Amino acid sequence: MILVAHGDRGGEGANGALHAQAERLSRTVCGRDVVVGLLNGHPSLEDAVARVRHCARVDVFPLLMSEGYFTDTVIPSRLDPGAPAERFVLHRPLGCAQALTSLVEDEALAGALKLGFSPKDVTVLLAGHGAKSNTRARLAIEVHADRLRHRAVFGRIDTTYLEEPPFLADALAGLTGPTVVVGMFISDGLHAAEDVPEAMRRAVHVPAFYTGAIGAHPAVSKIVADML
Repeated sequence: MILVAHGDRGGEGANGALHAQAERLSRTVCGRDVVVGLLNGHPSLEDAVARVRHCARVDVFPLLMSEGYFTDTVIPSRLDPGAPAERFVLHRPLGCAQALTSLVEDEALAGALKLGFSPKDVTVLLAGHGAKSNTRARLAIEVHADRLRHRAVFGRIDTTYLEEPPFLADALAGLTGPTVVVGMFISDGLHAAEDVPEAMRRAVHVPAFYTGAIGAHPAVSKIVADML
């Protein structure tokens, strides 16, 4: 199988989380080769396709937070164009996994505990990338937020984005009580490890805890395995 991701543009240990997830997944799914393919960087998706050319069936799993242009167009166009249609099985991305909601909830609960507040007194802010040109980029995150609101564990659930409103800086400036910020990113690259923490340093004046990128959590490999 191939794990596909954008590829980190910054942060410490670029793409380290992706390779770690691939190693965990190879141990979880017995008898399966797991290779990494990046849309931007090395090894490229084409490199990954070349490595599995001996396989009759290849599961392609996007470690992305949403469906949209990359899952609809970019990834299919960069798979082997001469292969039979049934050889590559493209799955829905990580951000669409229902189990991810529970992982977000667990991380937010751990953050509330570290802050020393009851979950009912805490705002949970789901921070994602967003995209001006693609409304679907935020859809998966909004779905997770709605599920968390329905569970009624926390005082408040909000969403915020780097590339579209409600913008992260505005959301952070408007906080009025203890808050856990969950990074709805695949890895601790430029956005998760640098942009969000810097925005929090500048704008947050209430007790706050940042979980880091949800996609780097070790439990993600089991979510992927279950989706497969």
